[in-house]
Amino acid sequence: MKVSLATRVGDLAEEQIVAILRQAYPAGEHPTEVENDDAAVITVTPGLRLVTSSDMLIEHEDFVFPEFSAYDVGWKTAAVNLSDIGAMGAQPTGLVMALGLGHDATVADLIGYARGVRDAVEELAPQVSIWGGDLSHARLFTSQATSYGEVAEPVTRGGALLGDVVAYAGRLGFAAAGLRILMGERTDDPDLRGLERTGAIQHAVDAQLRPHPPVSLGARAAAYGAHSLIDVSDGLARDAARIAAASDVTLDFVSGALAGRCADLGWTRHTLGVDPWELVMAGGEDFGLLGTFAADAALPEGFEAVGTVIERGEHGVLLSGRPTEYLGFDHFRHS
Repeated sequence: MKVSLATRVGDLAEEQIVAILRQAYPAGEHPTEVENDDAAVITVTPGLRLVTSSDMLIEHEDFVFPEFSAYDVGWKTAAVNLSDIGAMGAQPTGLVMALGLGHDATVADLIGYARGVRDAVEELAPQVSIWGGDLSHARLFTSQATSYGEVAEPVTRGGALLGDVVAYAGRLGFAAAGLRILMGERTDDPDLRGLERTGAIQHAVDAQLRPHPPVSLGARAAAYGAHSLIDVSDGLARDAARIAAASDVTLDFVSGALAGRCADLGWTRHTLGVDPWELVMAGGEDFGLLGTFAADAALPEGFEAVGTVIERGEHGVLLSGRPTEYLGFDHFRHS
């Protein structure tokens, strides 16, 4: 596709938009040591690098009330930002929070939001401090955070090597199932109305409202010699393709290694009318860690082998040697 100044943003992939912005931004005297990764990396002193990232959540785009509470928004904002630091193999150290809200928001909303941030930090990365932030009036409830961390040697998307084991830590598909439940309830979908919030259904809803990324496993993966890492925010296949592109390889997932995760979501086939494989391969927002390790390396506890790295071919991601139809989420093409 030829891109001109009149091209609509909605016709571009997220990576194309980032590339356009990057070309316009100044490089400055202190550029990041890695590009197109989960976070920027800057050397502070020999052997110590600063890692920083930023994410925002916007009402009606990333969440809706009352399905989400202010507490949920605070939790999720902290969680997704901490996840980006862990995905670089780094130890999170701090968050700077920014909040935009309207005049009709209540003190209960403020307290709920702050407690959500606090509880997420205490559970996912208790060493992290909140260093301040910004507050503004906004028509839509908007929550943004900038996260910081420290690492001696970052683990990037671009380090996967031929023969590596592909491994994953965290949940897969549950957050996407939870979103379908929440949105179905919002639109009064007759197939979802009245679902009893018990067992797996509540687990899926919780995964969407309050994700639990395995933040601490990022630094552990680095200690075990991970060659590449990424957190899965936009779907396993899509984020695997980012490792593949950055490393000039193909990631071949073994269907048998993922079959158990599909079985865990088997209830979605009749309850939600969705193929569990679509949730596992393309469902986003579980924020698990996908990495590659040397074939003879021990995997850190919490990681499970799910595939291998092979020579780059026509497709960056395969499922048992075949192209996968599951492409994952793109923020602009799904708007």
